[in-house]
Amino acid sequence: MVLNACAEASDEGDASAVAQTQQTIVATPYDDVGYGIIPSTNAFSGEGKQLCLPHRGLTVDAVKTTATTGTIISSATEVEARLGALFNDRLDAHETVVDEIRDTLVKIQNSNDDFSAAVIVGLIRTVDRSAQPYWTDKPDASKDPWDEKSICDPADPASPDNLDEFVERCGTHFVKREELGGIVAFVADITHLDQSKREHLSEMMGAELGLGVTSLNQSLEATLARVNSDFGVLDWHTYLWGLTDTPGLPPFNWNDPPNVLANWLTYIQDIFDEVDAALASGKFNDPSYADVLKFHTEPYGTTHLDWCKIPVDQSGLACMQDSESAAQRILDPAGELHSYYERVDWMLNNPGYVDWQDGNPQDAIDAFEDWRSYFLSCRAKTELYLNTCFEAPADALAQGMTPAQTSLYVCRECTAVCTMDDLQIAYDMLPNATVNSYGRDFVPFSRKVRDYDANSNAASLKPSDDWLCALGGVSGYFENLGDSVSLIHEGSFATGQPRWKASVVSTHVVGTSPNANTVSGTYYCSPRSRFEGDGTNVMKSEDFQDYSVINNEVVGYLSNDRERAYMLSGISGRLQGLGERAWVGHENPYVNRVRYKVRSMIGDIKAHFIGFGMVDPTNGEMEYYFDSSAEQEFGDVLAAQGGEHSGFKRKMLGPLDRSFCYLTEISGRFDGGRERVQIVADGTHWYLELRAAPTKDVRAKARCVRYRQ
Repeated sequence: MVLNACAEASDEGDASAVAQTQQTIVATPYDDVGYGIIPSTNAFSGEGKQLCLPHRGLTVDAVKTTATTGTIISSATEVEARLGALFNDRLDAHETVVDEIRDTLVKIQNSNDDFSAAVIVGLIRTVDRSAQPYWTDKPDASKDPWDEKSICDPADPASPDNLDEFVERCGTHFVKREELGGIVAFVADITHLDQSKREHLSEMMGAELGLGVTSLNQSLEATLARVNSDFGVLDWHTYLWGLTDTPGLPPFNWNDPPNVLANWLTYIQDIFDEVDAALASGKFNDPSYADVLKFHTEPYGTTHLDWCKIPVDQSGLACMQDSESAAQRILDPAGELHSYYERVDWMLNNPGYVDWQDGNPQDAIDAFEDWRSYFLSCRAKTELYLNTCFEAPADALAQGMTPAQTSLYVCRECTAVCTMDDLQIAYDMLPNATVNSYGRDFVPFSRKVRDYDANSNAASLKPSDDWLCALGGVSGYFENLGDSVSLIHEGSFATGQPRWKASVVSTHVVGTSPNANTVSGTYYCSPRSRFEGDGTNVMKSEDFQDYSVINNEVVGYLSNDRERAYMLSGISGRLQGLGERAWVGHENPYVNRVRYKVRSMIGDIKAHFIGFGMVDPTNGEMEYYFDSSAEQEFGDVLAAQGGEHSGFKRKMLGPLDRSFCYLTEISGRFDGGRERVQIVADGTHWYLELRAAPTKDVRAKARCVRYRQ
């Protein structure tokens, strides 16, 4: 792949004058939408195949949107982790862009230890192109017409007549839709700016200073306009991928910086005007549409094989498709499992930065070692079994099997040796451990407690005089009021000192052996010293309240003001769907009264709430953290809606060292080990995570308050 290098001045020229260069993104592995493909964990390295649909209805639809992300970094190497994670699932070719930006930052940073840079990356989306398979546009035609490039015609020598030939020539999926557009990056050295100016720039970008990135949900035009109005004096190095055949931007004069960002507002509109003109002319392909940023595939089904008159039993192909999907979750280098592996691997390679929270740290280290070995073994076995799976059709053909026999043989050979669930459950069973340093100055204390752990009914967390704790998450089988996860506050029998404690109880546990119906809770604590008020840093005493309901809903108010913020600190009872709900919050962002709702459609539910606050907050009330979209309450849901959902969602909350985040709602069907909602501290931010089996619904919400009140 070829991307533009950082533009540099010649030995004789002025570094303040830089010309704009434009390059293409790596080419797709297939010829066009509708064509076959064998997907890959890195989509742009998939195997492109021939056209195996009888007809394609080709459509192109205008998108004409922009999105941006911003980050401020103190090391060139930081940008890879930050932008890489952000682009995941938004841009298949993101690695090429991230690598290029990192190389640019390395050159700018050189050996400067005090280096700091601002990075803005924008997506410019133009159109979507799609292929809709269909049989014929003339249902009463006496002869089957075929797309001129299709190999479905049985008279075509290339038409496959067995599963091996079909996979070799057609792949296992076809390309259903493409997302087109371009990418632009702006990089500025801000080492010379003082802290207050960096913070202001961070706000203009929508970024969190030195802590992470925004989500891709802001307009690039609005971001550039804000930054340009206040920081036109910065030298913005500009890089462009895609959009290579659109009218070139004039050379930028870095001695007149305001024009750099301002010109882009006009340029983006020029692109959209060209897109409109091309669409009005009915063009399926046009230079103004730019490059493919991401593409989506669809597995061949029985209907597609029937249309294409392929003598193949679809069940064998379905087993191969299922194997691909299962293997991708284990092999994907940008996937969730791989992120678990990277965390475990880092901890084992840097044990001195980890609080193993075990009387014998070596026992915890051994458990993490076992999981790492398990993952690596599964990954290696998965690669082998996937190869065996794809070799099975050829083996069946060599043995002279019928299509039905071939399917049975292929499905047997395509049986997975490891699953995502196996690895996920093993990861969840790891001992508690907290990373003390990831290059940041604060990591909250965290602990996971399971119902079969010793003393799970009153597991000690931290002294409450010095620490504020919260319920971080729940998981497991909630059948009745005997199944409970909560945060409690009581005096220590040994010392008399009040402490936060975790209470995790289940009616399904026998002895200390785990089983499929256990429950667990995660907890985290932050030092009270991190909270700052106006005249004093003293915190109010906590307010503890709980409410129960049976086959009904109870609604009320916990407080008439915001002198305290309230969190959901525990839940027990039967959780069988979104009809079961515990929530605390405000009717809208402008209402001060704190409201609660506890609801059950099928049994008993009990919810616990804790209110906390400062004696003297600056504005007289607790101030919530909110992101660039002005959200004060962050939430998400996994809803099957009669089908299946993705099984996992993750939402960024507030920055770790500037905010304290907590749950405000738990709802859904919790009747197994796969259902979990939790707040986690990862990298530089808090995150809200939801997980559930594909047919089960769960929902969670969270809020954050600023440490500095």
